[in-house]
Amino acid sequence: MIFIIFSLFLPIYTASSMGMGLIPSKSEGVSITCVRYYSLSDLNGMMIKTDWPIRMVFTYLYAGGYREYTFYPEFELPIEDLSFKVSTHLLMDRWSDRFDLGFRVNLGIEYRFMSYTGGFTLRNAVAGIGGGEFYPEEEVYIKYYDRMFSTGFRLTLLQGGIDAGWGMQVDMNPLILRLGFRTTPFVPGFGFGIKAHGLIIDMGFESHPVLGITECITIRRNVWKSALNM
Repeated sequence: MIFIIFSLFLPIYTASSMGMGLIPSKSEGVSITCVRYYSLSDLNGMMIKTDWPIRMVFTYLYAGGYREYTFYPEFELPIEDLSFKVSTHLLMDRWSDRFDLGFRVNLGIEYRFMSYTGGFTLRNAVAGIGGGEFYPEEEVYIKYYDRMFSTGFRLTLLQGGIDAGWGMQVDMNPLILRLGFRTTPFVPGFGFGIKAHGLIIDMGFESHPVLGITECITIRRNVWKSALNM
């Protein structure tokens, strides 16, 4: 099913996460992300995030005659330094004149200690769309961040394989530089950010060994925080 292929291999990430090996990030305020996959003009995505009145995300993916829309609220229950997270994704995809509706539920837990954050995420804990099938994905990560330097590592168990990612960021105010990679296949990433007049403009790039360059830009309205604590 075309929807599942796109969902597994063409996720939409913020530019700062893309430039750092897809290390999980948390956004505050409002952000708009646009991505062009593999330098193809007819393979594009967009994501809007907001944390008011609750954390909500809207994504749109376009690939020729295929269109995919998702909307999901994210709920978080903090208990001191521990947080429990649930996100319920409502999905709709269109291929020519055919529509499919579906859903999936992601679960997560995160613990913060001083400048360190560790977490576990179970994606597609419950899922279904049309006649297709989603496979669960487990991910663990650890992040370190302070005002000038941040780094992180993640390990994701996919259907039939393992993907690891690493990234680092150096904040030289107002310029931010990022570097990272992921391993399945080996895809290096890099990026930079600029802080100006209450806005943060991030650019992120990945270089696939076969398919080419993916480019991403994110514009956020928020006081700057480390990309690993977005």
